[in-house]
Amino acid sequence: MHAFHSDRKISNPIATRTNHAGSVFLSFNSSARNDFSRRMRLSNRPSTSPNLIIRNWRSILANFTGRIKRTKLLRKKNLQVNDEAASDRITFEGDKDLQDGTEKELMSLGVGGLAEIFDFIMDNVFTRLKVNNVKGILLYGPPGTGKTALAKALAKILHAKVVMGHELMSGNVDESNHSLRKLFDEATNDYRKYGDQSPLHMIIFDDIDWFTQGFGRLHELLRMIDDVNAYGNIFIIGTTNRMDLIHGSLLRPGRLELCLEVGVPNEKGRVNILKVHTQRMNQCGLLDSNVNLEQIASMTVGWSGAELASVAKSALSQAIIRTNSTMLGEVNRRWIRVNQEDFLHGVRFIIHDR
Repeated sequence: MHAFHSDRKISNPIATRTNHAGSVFLSFNSSARNDFSRRMRLSNRPSTSPNLIIRNWRSILANFTGRIKRTKLLRKKNLQVNDEAASDRITFEGDKDLQDGTEKELMSLGVGGLAEIFDFIMDNVFTRLKVNNVKGILLYGPPGTGKTALAKALAKILHAKVVMGHELMSGNVDESNHSLRKLFDEATNDYRKYGDQSPLHMIIFDDIDWFTQGFGRLHELLRMIDDVNAYGNIFIIGTTNRMDLIHGSLLRPGRLELCLEVGVPNEKGRVNILKVHTQRMNQCGLLDSNVNLEQIASMTVGWSGAELASVAKSALSQAIIRTNSTMLGEVNRRWIRVNQEDFLHGVRFIIHDR
């Protein structure tokens, strides 16, 4: 991996940095967000006319939704996918502690603690999509922090056509390259047919470091990204746990030039993640009134979202085992109550397993 150097002094020296390929690395916090936003406004890149600049991501959503409806591209298959996504949503309307509308929307999709980085992406990337300022982003950070979940949430909220790139790939380089070309074909054909009215195509490469191992596969991916730079309906998201394995050529301008770190959640984020993973228990009447998620969040500093999800699952399992041990015969769901001690058991279980 190339060494990093700072392109200029900023208030937080670890917040924003560039590498020799020209990529912008952002260790996400409010200082970095404000600094990067100012740099984007002052950059010499082409800019949209004032009437095309949309400052609010909800307006972006309305814009893309309208485009999809106008071109009548919500075919039966897409409608089924959207219906399934809607059925998976969790409601948090009664939660008075959730003041952030973005966080509430993301939590309804099963993603907690990532509202700030989501808003940053919407404000600084998708508002400039038409002029191709950023064709793709790389989300990096420890395992289990929600990188792939964030990418999928972006796609759902934008009603984008989603393709999980790694799922189409095989171990054979030639077959993978053929699948890769087909991956981009649908998007390019849509753009040739519908132009700016084409729906957004989001191509997500989970663990892109693994996918790009081997020169042949990496070279073909770079060629495809460069070939579609003129199209305004394609956006690429890569995720990785290993930045040291990412080839510098993938991060050059016009490719995945914006790199955003998705780190472990803060305490508020941990509370919201726990709420996501306990909301169905609560709705089904399984959650005891003595459960204190704030206490669990305070005990789990530095834990990932995946680990917090495991705590909730372990708590439910413990409650079922505990209930079964005190009753004869089949356990009725109405008898199960997940209490605070079950969650503490879940915390101890994860600590032992770490």
